[in-house]
Amino acid sequence: MDDEDAHLLSNLLKGSGLVFLGMLLEVSIAFAGKLVVARIFGPVEYGVISVGTTLLTFSGIVLVLGLNSGIGRYVPRYDDASRIRGVLVSGFQIAIPLSLAAALVLFVLSPRLADIIGADGTTVRVLRLFSAAIPFAVFIRMVNGSMQGFKLPVPRTVLQNVSLPVVRIIGIAVVVALGFDSASVAWAYLVSYLVTAFLGLWFLHSRTPIFNWSVQYTPVRRTLLTFSAPLVVTAAMSAVFSDIDIFLLGALAGAGPVGEYNAVYPLAQFLTMTVSAFGFLFVPVISELHADGDHDALRRLIRTITKWALLANLPLTLLLSLFPETIVSITFGPKYVAAAPVLPILAVGFFVHTAAALSGNTLTSIGKTRLIMYDNFLVAVLNVVVNVALIPDFGAFGAALATTASYLTLGVLYIYQIWNKIDVNPISMGLFKPAVVATIVAGLVYLPVVATLQRSAFSLVVACVLYAPLFIIVVLRTGGIEAEEARLVLMFEERFGIDLGPFKTLANKLINEEF
Repeated sequence: MDDEDAHLLSNLLKGSGLVFLGMLLEVSIAFAGKLVVARIFGPVEYGVISVGTTLLTFSGIVLVLGLNSGIGRYVPRYDDASRIRGVLVSGFQIAIPLSLAAALVLFVLSPRLADIIGADGTTVRVLRLFSAAIPFAVFIRMVNGSMQGFKLPVPRTVLQNVSLPVVRIIGIAVVVALGFDSASVAWAYLVSYLVTAFLGLWFLHSRTPIFNWSVQYTPVRRTLLTFSAPLVVTAAMSAVFSDIDIFLLGALAGAGPVGEYNAVYPLAQFLTMTVSAFGFLFVPVISELHADGDHDALRRLIRTITKWALLANLPLTLLLSLFPETIVSITFGPKYVAAAPVLPILAVGFFVHTAAALSGNTLTSIGKTRLIMYDNFLVAVLNVVVNVALIPDFGAFGAALATTASYLTLGVLYIYQIWNKIDVNPISMGLFKPAVVATIVAGLVYLPVVATLQRSAFSLVVACVLYAPLFIIVVLRTGGIEAEEARLVLMFEERFGIDLGPFKTLANKLINEEF
């Protein structure tokens, strides 16, 4: 890895580190909010709120039309202010009016949607409030895409990871403190999106030329739509296979099973933090390397980031798989333990999603959006078929199997196409040995701990304390961090002027193959 590659990777890691911290804050606060709602209102009411949040997320993903990704791709490719402003203005001119129209339609159709899941008038209020939040959600996604294009992780972190969850949790706290009903929780979501949208407007004004009226913009709507049109189908299909389980559970099993399923789903979603952090800066960096024709740097960066992301997610995947009942009981409470067997299935699914998502980002960066569209369409159809086949007999467990099968299929398709198009296999051989050994070691720790202490909160803590240092040793001793990657540690010390102490010593040993 030469100095230029190391510089690119260090910039990616520096920005990704900030995004990861923001993601950790967002997921933690969002998780706390779900815990409060689930424990206070019970599975049925929590299930209704879950349907509302899923409707909001699904609509936001689809109605943005992939334009946020288009902005993130084209802004770094243009040098003149006219074209850059044209990308921004064109994207917002398309996305915002469409989101307003869709929100109005969903607001009117809320009673019909409520009838499908067999709920009462409270559900209608919830769905209408979440429908009203849709335009703000789309606007925030567009702002985040703009910040991605300018490689500005701080505004994105403030909007997505601080403002949204903080305002929302404050609203939920007010609802609970004043004794309002579960429908009032939807107000907390609406207000959080409204406040964050206004903050996003300020970032657009201060960090981008979109409101610089002195610059004549060059409309690029056709260019954006040509790139983003396949992503519309992709986004819709992606939303289908990520959210259809909630809708189908509600339609085929009722709001109660939705509440139980959505108790374990957020636990598994912790595994998305790593890929979201890397993915935010992954697209523009890969796009630049591909545009420059630097295939060697492209290959090294893709393989390194994929390996690091998967290894980072492995311990949590194992923890969720080995202690599902204990974790669900500690967090959401005994009322939701019936859904614990679902957790290991979802954990494996989201672990596979790590490789699939990063590979999808790579295909987006090199302009293969049509391939992504075909892949997501195929996987969405598979997901719906498997959900419909399994949910009537297996409920939430069937929905989890469908999700995992979808992510596995998508990952295989993406990885094959990256290898076929740019001759890069994102999964390096350096991943397998540390992953296999770390999994075996986890089993060797788990069996005696559970045999001695039974499954409990205490045994969970003991297992974590014992396994954490062993995992680090396994990764270091089995090539999880290779010599060329260890050189980054030394480069950090020079670049940022900090004393890394023992990390520097460890890096030198790895480079000299003494460890």
